[in-house]
Amino acid sequence: MRIEEAFAAAGLNIRGEPIPARRVRLTCAGCGIVSPADAMQTEESGDQTNYICPDCGAVAATVSPAPGLGGYRLGDWVVNSSGGMAIDVPGPNEAV
Repeated sequence: MRIEEAFAAAGLNIRGEPIPARRVRLTCAGCGIVSPADAMQTEESGDQTNYICPDCGAVAATVSPAPGLGGYRLGDWVVNSSGGMAIDVPGPNEAV
């Protein structure tokens, strides 16, 4: 499950449109770089998806169904961003 799919499965959106991965900003705890989720490589292992920092190669975020993990609970999924996560919400005249 990719991060944008987890948001969609939880019913979260921007002005009725799905939140695209380019709007999800992940901060790497290893080096502090902030990157959009779609600029990161992903590694999938079973039901878990890891987002890899393009700068230092550390895991910047994971998406998994594991209950009890720390992070942001999105329905049946958990998004855990070790350094932080933000959604870049477009202005009123900007496309989602």
